[in-house]
Amino acid sequence: MLDSRGVDDLMATVNSLDRSEGELAVIALGKAGATRAAPILVEVLREGPGDYWRQAYACDAIARIRYAAAIPVLESCLRSEEFDPLPNAFRALVTLGDSEAVPLAIARVGPELQGYNRGGVVEELEKVTGQHFGYNRQSWIEWWNWVKPSWSIPEAFKKRY
Repeated sequence: MLDSRGVDDLMATVNSLDRSEGELAVIALGKAGATRAAPILVEVLREGPGDYWRQAYACDAIARIRYAAAIPVLESCLRSEEFDPLPNAFRALVTLGDSEAVPLAIARVGPELQGYNRGGVVEELEKVTGQHFGYNRQSWIEWWNWVKPSWSIPEAFKKRY
């Protein structure tokens, strides 16, 4: 557990010119459960195209501190063609219990994601849904349209990670 001063120091380091320090500060804030750092973590996501890992770690930290107020921003990230840490945004939304994460992730699925970090959204989607349609968006859409009225995020995926 970090004291108030430690959280303040980490919050000041998030936007450090040293990328590694900034990334480590984001991770530490999430692992420490520093809820008052949530607005800074959300700002990392709002920056637009940026450092993949810093944004990925910000998604993870938001999920760890269970900051549900970030759901609209995370949804916006998942919709954005410019946002790359799709697996992390999806996982954060699922952890926060936002079932809108599934159709948003499905909308991003496609063969153009193969071989890229953001393509990991397919693996995450498969874990949460139990379905295995790979990068075939049409199959995902058909499945979702069939189950949408009754589907909900399994409780096991709403836990902290």
